[in-house]
Amino acid sequence: MGRWVAQIPFYQKNACLVQLRQSSLTRQAYQYYRTVEEQTQNTGGVAATPPTALVGNVRNLANEHESVIGYFTASAVATSLDWIDRRDATGIPPGLFIALNNRPPSQPFNTGGYGSKDYPTAICVPSDGRTPNKPIGWRD
Repeated sequence: MGRWVAQIPFYQKNACLVQLRQSSLTRQAYQYYRTVEEQTQNTGGVAATPPTALVGNVRNLANEHESVIGYFTASAVATSLDWIDRRDATGIPPGLFIALNNRPPSQPFNTGGYGSKDYPTAICVPSDGRTPNKPIGWRD
């Protein structure tokens, strides 16, 4: 309780819905994932600890001598939806494209300019990060 869990980028002044998910892990699963994180993010340098062999709980039953990396877990998940209205936000957000690419998008056939009502847009194709459906908890 009372811990920072994320930093939400300020790309636009529109409100956003954030879903927080907390999974329960056994101590062994936590230690395994923590070791994976340390070995993949804290590599290099003279003082770096050499990587250790990751021993998970996944095995090849047909060949016990084969090295297998992985950890099977099943857990309970607690979910929380938080609405961030950004009414108190200050400054001018750059917009997602400019924030990611450090330049405005090209617009060869747009005479209205960046941000105008006739600015070209893309169709919202359902994918991992997009949906044409309003998620549970969305406010109009």
